[in-house]
Amino acid sequence: MSAIVTSDPDNIQAISGPDWGVAQRLHGMKEMLGPGFIAVDGEEWVRARKMLRPAFNKNSIDGFGVLGKVTERVVEGIQEREGVVEIDEMLFDAFMKSSMQFILGLDAEKEGDGRPLTVSQFNELWQQAFVSMAVRILLDNKSWILPSAQYLKACAKLHSFVDFAIDESERRSAKASDAPDQKKTMVDVVRPQARSKEDARNQLMGAHTANQDTTATLTCNAIQLLADHPSTWKQLREETRVKGADLLAYDGLKESKLLHNILFETLRLRPVFPMFGRHALRDVTLPKGGGPKGDQPLHVPKGTSGLMNSWATHFDPAVFGPDVNAFKPDRWNSIKPKTKEFAPFGLGGRACLGREKALVESSYLLVRFAQNFERLEAPGSEWKPDTTRMSMKNGAGYKVVFHTE
Repeated sequence: MSAIVTSDPDNIQAISGPDWGVAQRLHGMKEMLGPGFIAVDGEEWVRARKMLRPAFNKNSIDGFGVLGKVTERVVEGIQEREGVVEIDEMLFDAFMKSSMQFILGLDAEKEGDGRPLTVSQFNELWQQAFVSMAVRILLDNKSWILPSAQYLKACAKLHSFVDFAIDESERRSAKASDAPDQKKTMVDVVRPQARSKEDARNQLMGAHTANQDTTATLTCNAIQLLADHPSTWKQLREETRVKGADLLAYDGLKESKLLHNILFETLRLRPVFPMFGRHALRDVTLPKGGGPKGDQPLHVPKGTSGLMNSWATHFDPAVFGPDVNAFKPDRWNSIKPKTKEFAPFGLGGRACLGREKALVESSYLLVRFAQNFERLEAPGSEWKPDTTRMSMKNGAGYKVVFHTE
């Protein structure tokens, strides 16, 4: 199979369109994730997307009850420690617990309710299986050379955990008349629309994959950049003081221009998903890449893989200004890049449904930190992008010192 790599905005927009798909992933994903929204095209994808969309409306993510509790524990954990804190470990754990509630409707700290695995066991198995799945995706039709017994066993255990969550959702639904105003989680939204328990599981497993560490990585990157830019942190502290509790409401977080600027600048320099892959569903023509100078249309045969390096578009001086390598949130007060020039959550029909959720929850955490810590330091901080995983993290880690005074 041939492949092209592009960072041209027009090509990225074209590859994000309906002539390109993702079903080639299914070969490597089928044992773990099944044919859910993350690995299907056409009508099946439209159906799956329609099932998931209601889970991301404002009513589903407004409140921050679980996230508020786990954030409080993160703050307390930082205050109890002296010196450097590896903030990524704490945030990934916090968002995992929040995600467990949002997607599966399960209290991450509850035990003895019949679930087949503890949350820690689920997460450990998930990480093991995810690595095996990633290797299978890379090997494609040669993945048969890999041993499969342990992988399949891990997938079966993960499936049993998600099936338990689906059964719990069914029980809650039967008692819905007792609590008509109870907020619905993703499993509550997906289950009644799914064709079967397996179909519901496939969608939920895919959602957990996409949501696994998106917000945690974004927040870690923002905190590390803010630690290196104390004047911006001081601005955030002042906005937090002036706006008070209003800033911690959903609308307050959404309407904060400062938080918007900080997160967009973080995503420009350190996108969680720097590249996106598709394959041509039919013979197509890309706007650029042909001719001796690459500025003419390019014919692309059906089956060609297209890798979009959207990260590279974030450093165009014509769009973002001459100082593109600098962290300057204020630039967003005057620039208005097109979606094809700045697409940290993808673009087109497959743009991430959880975009607003990730931005609002990351904003919430930044405000809570600003309420509690006067200064941040990132000793010896350096940026070593690690693109070997689904999301891009700092390979050098996220070492931060939090000062209360």
